[in-house]
Amino acid sequence: MSSKKLLFAFALLLCLVACKQEQKPIDGFVKNTATESVDTRDLADNAFSKREGIKVEKVEQAEKAESNSGDPNKLDRDQLLTVGMPRGLSDQRIHRKAYTASYNKQSRNPNWVAWHLERAHTKGNVYRTEQMFMEDTSVGTPRATDADYTRSGYDRGHMCPSGDNKWDETAQMESFYFTNCCPQKHDFNSGVWEELESRCRHWANCYGEVWIVCGPVYDPAKTYKTIGRNKVVVPDEFFKVVLARNKGRYQAIGFVYKNMNGYKTMDKFVRTIDEVERLTGYDFFRGLPDKWEEKVEENADLSQWK
Repeated sequence: MSSKKLLFAFALLLCLVACKQEQKPIDGFVKNTATESVDTRDLADNAFSKREGIKVEKVEQAEKAESNSGDPNKLDRDQLLTVGMPRGLSDQRIHRKAYTASYNKQSRNPNWVAWHLERAHTKGNVYRTEQMFMEDTSVGTPRATDADYTRSGYDRGHMCPSGDNKWDETAQMESFYFTNCCPQKHDFNSGVWEELESRCRHWANCYGEVWIVCGPVYDPAKTYKTIGRNKVVVPDEFFKVVLARNKGRYQAIGFVYKNMNGYKTMDKFVRTIDEVERLTGYDFFRGLPDKWEEKVEENADLSQWK
């Protein structure tokens, strides 16, 4: 073979190798076009291994002032909603008037939504209408739209609920962004999930304030159903964790619900914060001094909540 032909063959081989290296899954998903489903193992570059117990990559947090370690009244209330997350998880922070959301561009859903609910915010005269749901143009495309949910068989399920935002027009309006919603079964959304939302408002009234974080839960071993043209992922489970102060002491409780129709009493869904952290890979309530955080996260007793 001539030297020119050898050089041409070598150049062609290099081009093929370069092209192969450039091929990447779209938005981190392995897409199954036949079933319109997605493989969530790529949601976080395999950061999730929750069914075997996650090794949480905790984000470095600001040093806790020694002077605050013994006085609950000196804690930074905003710091209590700081959430540590697994490395590699898609995370765009969205700060609204009433809540903060961590948005995942692969699932088109929030990873989690966090908010501080005060007693004064449990009441108000700003009510919802069914026409209020909105596409959130602050995130890139593809993103969830109203058309994705239409005739899908799933509700537009709030994370930070409309009922917590009747105190302010802007807060109420912003709660209807799809970056604060996930697909939920209707009976679940209007049943046990709404019951828990109401109970959280009750606790805010009793204790004066509560801190709440909630969001979807994914099993990395599953390929998930999606809805709509924009392939919004349908979670199988949802979590919610709640922190309150009761007579000067902090207490916390967690919940994990299946995204399915049917009714069970609230105590059937109770989990410790530690259990929810192992399930999701998140690190909740990191603004608490370590000795308090460990204590409130290892126990969950619904009977201790008014």
